[in-house]
Amino acid sequence: MKKEFSEELHRENDARAREAVIKYVNAKYPTSPVVNNNDTYGQDLVFVGGRGFIEVEVKKVWKGEHFPWSTLQIPRRKEKFITEVVPTFFFILNNELTHAIKVRGDDLIHCPIKTIDTIYTKNEEFFNVPRKYMEFLTLEE
Repeated sequence: MKKEFSEELHRENDARAREAVIKYVNAKYPTSPVVNNNDTYGQDLVFVGGRGFIEVEVKKVWKGEHFPWSTLQIPRRKEKFITEVVPTFFFILNNELTHAIKVRGDDLIHCPIKTIDTIYTKNEEFFNVPRKYMEFLTLEE
């Protein structure tokens, strides 16, 4: 079962998470800036010039710098974003928005699918991403 859209979670996390990623990417890669995507149903951010996308998510249970799990789950419902002609990057942020994991969308096709229960859903499918596909980032010192 896929997670239904939650206006409350969206309000709580979306704008501040997007802003953290925009600030990081635009400072680190000033020649490839990102902005909010105007497509409500598309990825969250788009590289200026349309050269790629970023999907942003906050993992509320990840607190602090250290990511304590050996794998990362990315919802399979996000699979629609990895079939794009241009690349999509997934940025999974910790609760404090100080650290993130970046995963290339095209790497997800190499990851096994795992069905798990979450606090929001039962039997939802996820890409089970091993550490070899994760790039750990410090967004703020």
